[in-house]
This record gives sequence, structure tokens and C-alpha cells, in this order.
Amino acid sequence: MSEKFSELQPGSFVYALPNALDPDFCQQVIGRFESATDQHHQGAMGPGAVVDDTIKRSTDLRITGLSQWRDVDERLLKSLQHGLSLLSGLHPFFSSNAFRDMGYQLQRSAPGEFYRWHVDSGPGPLSQRQLVAIWYLNTVSESGGATEFFHQQVQVRPEAGKLLLFPPFWTHLHQGETVGAGHKYIATTWVCFA
Repeated sequence: MSEKFSELQPGSFVYALPNALDPDFCQQVIGRFESATDQHHQGAMGPGAVVDDTIKRSTDLRITGLSQWRDVDERLLKSLQHGLSLLSGLHPFFSSNAFRDMGYQLQRSAPGEFYRWHVDSGPGPLSQRQLVAIWYLNTVSESGGATEFFHQQVQVRPEAGKLLLFPPFWTHLHQGETVGAGHKYIATTWVCFA
């Protein structure tokens, strides 16, 4: 595991931690995802699981609560805890408050798929979110597939094992760029107050 977050642009509050997950582990998760087709569902948004393929087009699998995915859930939690520990060295807010995750989801984006401009906070249960966590499970070297931040003018290329942490608020409007070739695999959660 890497020991240093880098802020991708000064003042952006978009942080990347390379090698937060072992690439071999990432490949195993991708293989298991591909074998679990009976657990796949169309990409949905928000607490109401709204499906709108003009905004989000992907194949998702929520792993939290599924016994056969407990080991992956625990590895993601361990990686997140390590990331938050490192982040607390940069921002005392994260060491002076208690946090928890909101469960983990895997997502596959095939060529032509995307997640258009959005934020990850809002009313109701979304209001507790303090950070977005995205782990890239594979490297996407072809065009497309990057995570773009509108106001920060930051673009993040998917690299296997990299963890991305950023605020979920209106300040961090972002999108998963349309995948050009190959597939993009990610794991996600949100960090909220415990």
C-alpha cells in the first residue's frame, strides 16, 4: 500500500493514493464480478435506485451484505481506513470525527458507457456523505474512461489499485467519461459520519 496521498491540483481537494489495492487482488475482483452475472443490475442512481441511461450507463453489483463478497468488502474497508488515516494527517477534520462507509458497489463500464456530470450528495440519506471513494480496479489506457472534475479542471486516468477521495458536494461536479475501448471497472463507497 502506498503511504502518501497526492492532491491532484493545489486547492482541488481531489486526492489520489496509488497502489491502495494490490493489482492481483483487483484482477480477482474483476473475475468474480464477471462470474456473478446473476447479481448484476443496470446502473442506478441515488437512494431510490433510479435508472436513467441518458445519465448513467453501466452494470453494477452491490456487494455489501452478500456473504460470498465479505472478503472483498473487508479489503475495501481496510484500504479505506488506511486512506482516511493518511488523509487525517492533511486534514485534522478526519481525525477528530468518527466515520463509516455506506457499503460497497462494483461497477463495469463497457465501450460507449458513462456516468454524466453529477454530484454525490443531496437531501435525505445523501446529506450524510462527506467523501466519495473510488478504487480503479483496472488501468484504462485507451481514450475515454477518465474521471473528470468540472470546476477543478482535473482529469484522473484509471490505474489499477488507485484510490480517489474527494468531496461529494456541488463543488465537485464530476463525470465518468465515456469509455472508448475495453472495459472500466471500479469499486465505490461514500464516507459519512458514524
